Amino acid sequence: MANDNRRLSERVEVFTRATSVALQKAVGDVLDARNPCQLLYRLLRIVLLLASPEVV
Repeated sequence: MANDNRRLSERVEVFTRATSVALQKAVGDVLDARNPCQLLYRLLRIVLLLASPEVV
């Protein structure tokens, strides 16, 4: 049981780190948008990232 909890904890940590890195990149991309269409597309990526159960 303790081993299962440790593995779950490690998976949550990896998922949290991956989500944080992906979100930071997406926000950086939004800040670099050069026109309204690009801004909208990049904001949509953030929304989809936050709605997604997995980060790939």
